[in-house]
Amino acid sequence: MATITLSVDFGIFPDNLKFPTSFTLGGYTFNDLSGAGRLFANETSGEIGLQFTKTGIEVILPVPVDVVDLRVGAFAGPLKIIAKNSAGTVVGTQDITITSRFLDVQLKAPKTASVSLVNGGNEGILRRISTTIYCT
Repeated sequence: MATITLSVDFGIFPDNLKFPTSFTLGGYTFNDLSGAGRLFANETSGEIGLQFTKTGIEVILPVPVDVVDLRVGAFAGPLKIIAKNSAGTVVGTQDITITSRFLDVQLKAPKTASVSLVNGGNEGILRRISTTIYCT
C-alpha cells in the first residue's frame, strides 16, 4: 500500500504576511471564520504560523481522513480543535489547554473532511497541518 503525505507549513512565510479571508494552499482550503480577513503569518516563540482570531479558522482537507497531524500554538488562552465529516457533523474534538507554547497534536476522528480551530484569545496559531492518504 502506497502513502501520500500532504502538508502545509506556514513556517516558510515571512512574519506579518497577510492572507485573504479564504485561500487554498497545498490542496487545503483555509477559511477565516470571522470573515474579517485578519489571518496573517506571525512569529511567536521562534516559529512562524498562521495566526487567527478567537472566532477561528476552518481548514477543508484535500480528502477525508481518519488522522490529522497539527502543530498549533495557544498563546492567549486555550484552543479547541473540531473535526467534521463531509456532512458537517462533528466527529471529534480536542481541547488544547496548555498555553504559551507550540504543541504537536494528532487528532483521530473518522472520515474527517474539515478541521476548525477556535478560541485562543485572538492569538491561536496554526504552524503546520498534515494528512496521510493511503492508496491501493
